[in-house]
Amino acid sequence: MYYLIGITLVLTFLFVINLTSAFAVSLAWRFVSRIADTWPPRRTSAVLFTLRIFPIATALLYSFGLALPAYILYEPHVTEETIGFKQWILVAACGLGLAFAAFRIFGSWWQTRKLLNGWLEHAEEIEVDGLDLPAYKVQHPFPVFAIVGVRKPKLFIAEQVLDLLDAFEISAVIKHELGHLAAFDNLKRIMMHLCGDLLLVPVGRNLDTVWTEASEIAADEFAVNKGGRRSALNLASALIKIARNLPSPQRDRLPVGSYAVQHDGELLSNRIQRLLALAESRENGGLDRVTRPLRVFSVLAASLLILLPLALDTYLLSHVHEISEGLLKSLR
Repeated sequence: MYYLIGITLVLTFLFVINLTSAFAVSLAWRFVSRIADTWPPRRTSAVLFTLRIFPIATALLYSFGLALPAYILYEPHVTEETIGFKQWILVAACGLGLAFAAFRIFGSWWQTRKLLNGWLEHAEEIEVDGLDLPAYKVQHPFPVFAIVGVRKPKLFIAEQVLDLLDAFEISAVIKHELGHLAAFDNLKRIMMHLCGDLLLVPVGRNLDTVWTEASEIAADEFAVNKGGRRSALNLASALIKIARNLPSPQRDRLPVGSYAVQHDGELLSNRIQRLLALAESRENGGLDRVTRPLRVFSVLAASLLILLPLALDTYLLSHVHEISEGLLKSLR
């Protein structure tokens, strides 16, 4: 019973803190979004990513960094405590979320691997000026122009896209994709999907949509910073040409990655209008640049270092155990 109660404690806190934090984050974004329009897109993207992973990060840090050590230190091994019905519901919900997330992770990994192997089987490796990544020309009904992968990213370009775009437009789109790569957007996208799967409740899903828009615009600005105002026109022209060749409806599965154009007419229109505005501006010096893409991950690492001495503070852990006991009793 000692170990079963310990598992129940961790899963209960994992679910409760994750859920309450997600509601708090969703509410906070309603207020923050009023001033977010004045921020550079890269900052908006970073804030949204931080907000999206904050609930599960907080739940994990508290559950395993404080609640579990407190339980091990102060909970007697022989106890008459029982697990209440409400606790079983929370444990079942958390367990279902973990199982669903694991299933989604495995399914996404397997589907991506299968699709990539299919692409690579019939792909032709090509050389792209100024690109250090492996690049492949593929046969696909979707006008693919994307960087796929996190640890060993690869660039895939559909043959019809190479026929549609001229050299300047291809260069502009590549700079856009390199903006995603510099910001670790593929990794962030996977982490955000994982956070949503663990919660089960559709809280904060709108953050994913807004983050996608901010990250796409930020990658556009990255391309303009690298190529100048002329690059803005080339990128806008390329987006229009690719969008005209989008199949409708899109039925083919695509691997997780950053795609130059997807099925979102409003986002595409906003990007083109912004690119045209950038092309007409006299200078690009004020555009947002990807200077510190690891800032958020550094904050998470620092949080772990701060939590370590707290997890060794017996006075704090005793109070954490009292709070944990109070919560568990209220749920019996």
